[in-house]
Amino acid sequence: MGARLKLTQDQQSAVSHPTHLSLVSCPGSGKTRTLIAKIVEILPEVTSSTRLVGCITYTNAAVNEIESRLSGLGFREGYSCEVETIHSFCLKHILVPYAWHIKAFSNGFEILACDDQRFEGIVTHILKKYKLPGRARGQFENLYRGSGQLPEDISEEAAKEYWAVLDKNNLVDLNGIIYWSARLVLKIGHIARGLASRYQWLLVDEFQDTTVMQVEILRAINRYKRTKFFIVGDPFQSIMSGFGARPDLMNEFGAEVSARTDIELLENFRSSEKILKLADKLCPRSERMKASGEYAGFSRRPEWYAVPDMSFGILNIFLPAVQEHGISLSQVGILANRWTSHPPLARALRENKTPVIGPGARPYRRGSSLIAKLLEEVSACALSPTIGSFSTVRREVSTLLRELPVSRQSDLGFQGDVTVVRILRHAKAIAGSKKSAIEFIAEFTTHLAETLIESELILETDICKLKAASDQMITEIQNHERSHGSRGTTVQDLGLFARGSEAVRLLTMHSSKGREFEAVALIDVFDGHVPFYKCKPGDEIEAEGRRLLYVAITRAKKLLMLFTLKNPDIRTKPSRFLKEIFPAGPSIR
Repeated sequence: MGARLKLTQDQQSAVSHPTHLSLVSCPGSGKTRTLIAKIVEILPEVTSSTRLVGCITYTNAAVNEIESRLSGLGFREGYSCEVETIHSFCLKHILVPYAWHIKAFSNGFEILACDDQRFEGIVTHILKKYKLPGRARGQFENLYRGSGQLPEDISEEAAKEYWAVLDKNNLVDLNGIIYWSARLVLKIGHIARGLASRYQWLLVDEFQDTTVMQVEILRAINRYKRTKFFIVGDPFQSIMSGFGARPDLMNEFGAEVSARTDIELLENFRSSEKILKLADKLCPRSERMKASGEYAGFSRRPEWYAVPDMSFGILNIFLPAVQEHGISLSQVGILANRWTSHPPLARALRENKTPVIGPGARPYRRGSSLIAKLLEEVSACALSPTIGSFSTVRREVSTLLRELPVSRQSDLGFQGDVTVVRILRHAKAIAGSKKSAIEFIAEFTTHLAETLIESELILETDICKLKAASDQMITEIQNHERSHGSRGTTVQDLGLFARGSEAVRLLTMHSSKGREFEAVALIDVFDGHVPFYKCKPGDEIEAEGRRLLYVAITRAKKLLMLFTLKNPDIRTKPSRFLKEIFPAGPSIR
């Protein structure tokens, strides 16, 4: 069955290996294709049994991609493979059925997402109590229990109180899902025995970012010697040490299961040869990567510029090069190690009328707003309807109703469809006549509440929640515009935020993992950012900084530019790694 996918010789060797395999896969080497081909290859082993193939990934996007490709190969509902994120795997098979063994969760538990208002309240309280800097707010999302490490600005006392508050209120954050699952597996032997009996194969993607806690779960399963492991990753792309990941864990676990380790995927189907040469200088392998993709022969070399400021570099050097090479804005990524680098650039791009999405682009907090997602989708649909717009808006209306505790929770049905049509018609009518997003938000929310009341989808008591959400969003936009002196947010901006694929994408280097762009700019490539300022020569923090820059560089397919300051001070010196890969130094502009 593996012949249904075209594979390289190395990919086929990995797919055909009959037992444990630890596969190093360089950036852009087709590891997802290889995982899918492996699933197709081994499914016949389990189709006539009660056992399964399990595939563990780290994002919902990866799950969707694998399932979509399998569906395209003819595998529909009912085939003997489960593709899940690590969080879903742990919830479904460990935490939900066995949480009652944990004293704090004897009466059940709730998942606390980072966009939950309760999360915001807990973090705000701890910030005030321990006088933590404002930038620590975003670091609580990356607070991994049991990792032995804390984010830069969160004290040990603050971390302990955060976890104590969660336990007291029967709450589990995303990182806690892994922590408690590992605790349960180590405490109750039959959990791992059951998982070993369930899965004949476990395929684990991005193993270089697997944490100590996650490996403990896999080790417990392996002790019963019933499950074969196919692990895929790249130690040179291990950038999650703050979460408990270590690049050596892949080798350690591979040795424990006696995995074959001599197959590597080093053909890169993403980047140009010149970009790969730069990456190989930074993190040299025993055998160099080979450019084999569409852009292998792209002639422009990666460039390093020293500029007066990042906005100058992007607007006057990078974007003109993007235009010169005919690259769509949807294929442009601008990366920095810290999200705080992006807001000034986002403002400059918006002032330049360049569509942009990412940190600092939205003048409001989308995740904590009750209506922001709906407003964005409605704005996009009102201004430029596309196939699927109605379904998207309908989904957001359903989500809104679920968030209102006294609303009707049933499926929207025909009456709901009529309601969505009315909502969209009114949005289209007012979108063109309103000069600002603020006016649009206020009028649209009033009409939304009236329409939902008339359709008997919400009660009168829900109106105040919609009004409060609208007022909060307007206040945040006003505060943002006042503090940054930026132009007014428009309805077109709201629609753009819903369709980020049509805009320049701003990302942190960490969040760029798994993505690719035809053109990539790296900004604020400073010592202290890459690597982190607390590092010492030769230590693991410096090594991870090197790997982080490697990941960022290898996101680029064709065009790659790196930017530092023309007149740096002690905090903005160029990264030490730039001197290695650009020995001639920067071009000064």
